[in-house]
Amino acid sequence: MIKLFTTDTCPRCIPLKRIIKEENKNIEIVNLSYNDDRIEEYNITNVPALLIDGTLTTNIQDIVKIIKERE
Repeated sequence: MIKLFTTDTCPRCIPLKRIIKEENKNIEIVNLSYNDDRIEEYNITNVPALLIDGTLTTNIQDIVKIIKERE
């Protein structure tokens, strides 16, 4: 399972969440505003952050590319 970590105040997260929902991507969206225990668990320093195959990326271009490529 791929996880996208977001917050309520992240302006870059909004379009990513929209893409995931509209295109019915199989990606779990984890809102860190309500799951702050995950911040330490996954060592998240920036959002959006994408966890895929045990690797965490916060590079927005990489995140968009990965999301777009998912079936």
